[in-house]
Amino acid sequence: MRQYPWYQEQWETLFHDLERFPHALIIHAQDNAVCDDFAQNLCHALLCQNRLADDACGACDNCLWVNNHSHPDFFSVDEEGNETTDKLIPVKVIRSLKNFFELTSHQSHGKKIAYIARAHRMNKESSNALLKIVEEPPNDCLIILSTSQLDAIIPTVKSRSRLVHLHQPVQEDGLAYLHTLNLDMDASTLAFFGNSPVAAINERDTFAHAKSIVRALSEGEALNPDAIKNDWLDYGLAWLVTVMQKWIYDLLLFKLTQEISYFPGEKSALKKLAGQSSLPNMLVFQKKLNEIKAYASKPVNKEINMEVMMMEYRKMFR
Repeated sequence: MRQYPWYQEQWETLFHDLERFPHALIIHAQDNAVCDDFAQNLCHALLCQNRLADDACGACDNCLWVNNHSHPDFFSVDEEGNETTDKLIPVKVIRSLKNFFELTSHQSHGKKIAYIARAHRMNKESSNALLKIVEEPPNDCLIILSTSQLDAIIPTVKSRSRLVHLHQPVQEDGLAYLHTLNLDMDASTLAFFGNSPVAAINERDTFAHAKSIVRALSEGEALNPDAIKNDWLDYGLAWLVTVMQKWIYDLLLFKLTQEISYFPGEKSALKKLAGQSSLPNMLVFQKKLNEIKAYASKPVNKEINMEVMMMEYRKMFR
């Protein structure tokens, strides 16, 4: 896996014995971006007709088809027009896999590959439809699932698949990788993204925005309503709630253990606020954030919900 060197061992293990490659794989990690990148590269390499050891050549017809999203032996549940959403993979999309696998491969001795990204979006009906396929897998066919929520995949599907866990790299490896890309990110930046260099790369534009919000939150009960800006919602209500959840997590963590996870550069502010707030009030606010997060992606009044969060936040310090 040239892109992320800390996954090289898992990558090489998969290609070690292609004759005994499993018919179903579940790739799981802490965040979806990691799973998606690994799984898509895997699909590409397996479809390549001129594979160089364990990497796609990037130049053959198969590689060009993959790059153009037009490979006849590749099925992605997220292709345009198949009615998948951020929340659901419809059962009819999974059922259509059966028809896809029944077609003859475009290449002699070639594999047909189906990729189900963020497979935790499958409901009970979709999961059961997939189970019927993996129970009696067609010949020369492969199903690859990726997920950041392994527990959401039904046990019977997991038991019939090979699980590939993509661990988080240690901070030193993540920083070294970012340095090779000439990205100016330090340990504090990486910590905000859960020490995931992939998330840090994909979402790096949001970090400065998060820092400005945290500077305001550092005022605690003295937070000036005028400091609360509508641009806090530039990345959506769900994103703002996530920033708040990380801040409160660190506040709780520091109060209980004197440790910090997401905001190591804000130790003095967290120490001050931990001394001004009570544990019961923190837990009440944490519960409130979880409630808002549950519907934050739906069409709701973002401004009103932001105001509610800020009012409840100030109450923690009374």
